[in-house]
Amino acid sequence: RMAGSQHYELLVMPDEIKVYLTDHAGVRISSEGAVGVVVVHAGKTEVSIRLQPADDNLLRGVGKFSLTPDLKVRLSITLPGQASQQAIFTPMRKMKVERK
Repeated sequence: RMAGSQHYELLVMPDEIKVYLTDHAGVRISSEGAVGVVVVHAGKTEVSIRLQPADDNLLRGVGKFSLTPDLKVRLSITLPGQASQQAIFTPMRKMKVERK
């Protein structure tokens, strides 16, 4: 998902969120000093999870949530010296395929 000058790739696993940081050209952006939070909406529950730098371009967080079909993840990341960027993901939503 694009947000400002960054590209965020979200990986959702049971009770874990990973966010990979790159620019629009796919060049890795360092997660050092980055501050992030996700709000996970699953069914009728809402969980806030803090993201911590875990690798050179990776932020990671853990928390209790279910992988439901209506899962929605609201992401907010602030890189050092930059304004906060937000993105919304719906990783469990089925994509519609149009047939011609």
